[in-house]
Amino acid sequence: MSFLRRLSIAFGLEPLPEKKEFLVGKGESRTPQTTWEERVSPEVPIEKLEMLYKLDGLVFSAINRLTRSIVSPGFYFEGEEEYVKTIEDWCNRTKLKERLYPVVQDCFVAGRGWIELCYNKEETDIVKLINISPRTMDFIRSTMNKIIFTETGEALGYIHSPTLAEKKYFTVDKRKEVEGFSISSTSVFPKSNIGYFKFFSVGGSLLGMSPLEPLYKPILVKLNIEDALGEAIFRSGYPQKIGYLGDKDHEPTIEAIDKTTKELTNLEATDVLCFPYYYKIEQIEPSRLERIQEHLEHFSEVIAASLGVPRYFVMGLKKGEVVGRAIEYHFHDFEEQVSYYQELLAEQVEKEILSKVCRIKNIPPDKMPRMKWYKITPTTMFLTARRLSTLVKAGLLTPDKQIEDRIRRQEGLPSLSTEEWEALRKNKQV
Repeated sequence: MSFLRRLSIAFGLEPLPEKKEFLVGKGESRTPQTTWEERVSPEVPIEKLEMLYKLDGLVFSAINRLTRSIVSPGFYFEGEEEYVKTIEDWCNRTKLKERLYPVVQDCFVAGRGWIELCYNKEETDIVKLINISPRTMDFIRSTMNKIIFTETGEALGYIHSPTLAEKKYFTVDKRKEVEGFSISSTSVFPKSNIGYFKFFSVGGSLLGMSPLEPLYKPILVKLNIEDALGEAIFRSGYPQKIGYLGDKDHEPTIEAIDKTTKELTNLEATDVLCFPYYYKIEQIEPSRLERIQEHLEHFSEVIAASLGVPRYFVMGLKKGEVVGRAIEYHFHDFEEQVSYYQELLAEQVEKEILSKVCRIKNIPPDKMPRMKWYKITPTTMFLTARRLSTLVKAGLLTPDKQIEDRIRRQEGLPSLSTEEWEALRKNKQV
């Protein structure tokens, strides 16, 4: 007997029908890989991970909260002023920040995100960035479904399949052949036209891993418990009825049973029924709703904790719960986690996108401006301000224009010219 069926019976409920059959296939195996090699595919198909995101409100809210917290603060660049201005103008023109929202969201849902870099005809500029669905993009594979590598150990490239008939290949130097493998299609483009992003991987795997993969079963159980709780609440408002007919002196007939069943089935709240003394009507009340709610809260907390989002962000405070030091610690931990994701994203944006822009703009690799993210979260801002103030008061840090410019960039404030800064400094000394 399945867990859900036992759960329903334990709480006095009718066993629920399988409403999530499209998520769980019969005989589906999720046995981990037993050989240490490149993963052929995710443990859970991308289509099912997307379905979890669409069906479960907690998952939907948590991933959207993470995505907003990572991307919405915005970014700036550090480096030589001339090169920084060139990169900033390019980012504004191609709307890089807007393109990063779906990339981050795809990394959390599908485990990886993709962007196509569109060049002009002369290939002297990248004029547009296009997000690609993870469901239509993959590494180039052999007939054995293994990723193809070049002689240097680099993945040969990617294949984009928006439809069954349409396929575009993106390979190293537009190569069509490696040892034991060849591409017959004429739609072959440089691998550098694609930007590939991921946050998680197992053992350095090329395939990104979604944080929803280890949560696959807990989310399904939660969805079914929600169905059970909803059914129980419905039954408490519209309880099932059971009728007892007859006694030792009055044997019930088939006709009487059918008639009573029909009357109870069509019974409205305002209806009045009269029966002989040997008839008895009872209601079947669902029991232990609180216990079901406890299980639902447990799985909700497991999901929120696994995604790294404080429960209070997506579910609010519990009744009687107040903001204390523990909650403030969770807020600060969430901010640190967001900073970690921002650093990963900045590193990959520099490698997958900005390095290619710099090559076109004739910016030397060692002069490439570095991407930095603004920290606008209250806890981080307060702790940073207090730490800098302490260092200045202790004489361990001397304010100068370079430090002030960096702080102004982090706070999203306009920088001062050298003349303005010197004048302001003299006024402070006076």
